[in-house]
Amino acid sequence: MAHQELDRLVESAAPDEVVLAAWETGDVDVVRAWLEDGVRWGGVRNLDKRVFIDTWPAGQPHSIQRRTLVSGTLLTVACKSEHPSPIAEMLLDAGADCNTQHLIDAIGSGNICAVRALVPRLDMDEGYGLWSPLHFACAGGTWGNQIVLPNQVEIVHALLEAGAPVNGRTRRLGGIHNRPYGMTPLMKAAQQGFTRLGVVKWLLHYGADIAAADTAGHTALFHANELFQYSHVWHDATRKAWFWDQAMQREIPCRTPGVVEDMLALLQGVEAAGSWKRYVREPRKQLLVLRRLVGRGRAAPPDGVLARLFPESGGLPDVLFWKVLSFWRSPRDA
Repeated sequence: MAHQELDRLVESAAPDEVVLAAWETGDVDVVRAWLEDGVRWGGVRNLDKRVFIDTWPAGQPHSIQRRTLVSGTLLTVACKSEHPSPIAEMLLDAGADCNTQHLIDAIGSGNICAVRALVPRLDMDEGYGLWSPLHFACAGGTWGNQIVLPNQVEIVHALLEAGAPVNGRTRRLGGIHNRPYGMTPLMKAAQQGFTRLGVVKWLLHYGADIAAADTAGHTALFHANELFQYSHVWHDATRKAWFWDQAMQREIPCRTPGVVEDMLALLQGVEAAGSWKRYVREPRKQLLVLRRLVGRGRAAPPDGVLARLFPESGGLPDVLFWKVLSFWRSPRDA
């Protein structure tokens, strides 16, 4: 924005500084004062009027390069902002209407504050077109062509915690019969070369079916394997998830180094263990076995904090050991 001027065409009573607070600065005090001022004069702000923020090259307000950055209600502006702040929640508390589109806008911008404010007010079973908001978040915040999504792990966790269907399926696009559908959020996550590993862990933690298959018979593990074999490694995470290969005349998926490898190792580990719970429980079982071996003098206790769990190291008695183990989190946990 440093080399551009902003023209703010506000069709509501919101002054420019309020619109900019919702869009860019995140100045909570400005918005709060504006809302309270409306109440003080015996009314409430009209939050349903549309707001437009246009931009153009500096000094060229009539340039053909003029474009609209964002349009919609003030809540839409706050949800689409890439600067998370409590402003969306303030507008909702003041009576702003919300729908699934606002949630999609917040997910697409990585605005975790807006996502957390919206999910208690929306039906998490409601789809959005062919996908659900959870599919959208697992795909990186766009319809499958996104760079790294800010706050992706936190967003997916917030959706799941609010009751988003973890095994929901994509629907078929009308008139297209040769494209697989019935994909779960886990499959969408497995198709993306920029997916945070924490996203996959939270999906599995909330009950994602690793054996589920789409209409082509492909599971999440299949999609991750395919991505690993037929994708291009890009070290620049600001690039998009696909590029056009002129020689092959087709789109080639891209991935960040190590992302798909870690995802494959996780999915294969869960599949080998038989379930997510068994996979997560395995390090605890190994610790129990080690404790018994130490007690029999056949092994040495570990170093560091874990050494305190072993009696031979002045550790905890059995009753407290079991209690501590129930709260212990290994690297496998979500």
